[in-house]
Amino acid sequence: MITSVAPGILADRGHLLENIIYIHLRRRTEDIYYYRTKKGQEVDFIWLDCQGKRHLMQVCLSLGDPATKKREISSLNQAMEELNLGESTIITFE
Repeated sequence: MITSVAPGILADRGHLLENIIYIHLRRRTEDIYYYRTKKGQEVDFIWLDCQGKRHLMQVCLSLGDPATKKREISSLNQAMEELNLGESTIITFE
């Protein structure tokens, strides 16, 4: 819908996927942020559920490129270690 109304804005499918996931999370909670690790890597979403439990989520179009896969997993692993979390989620278009 956004590409038909505002061509050029968020034309990148990866950004569109991130926005879809954000809207989904926003329906569940207002407590949605991004997380930057101490080493400067970013995780797309950290959000709190209704019990106050933290969740990490990385969103990317594909993990087919080894460099992308390494970067996405590395960011999540660092964030999980810093926040003492035992699990996280990666969402892909696939």
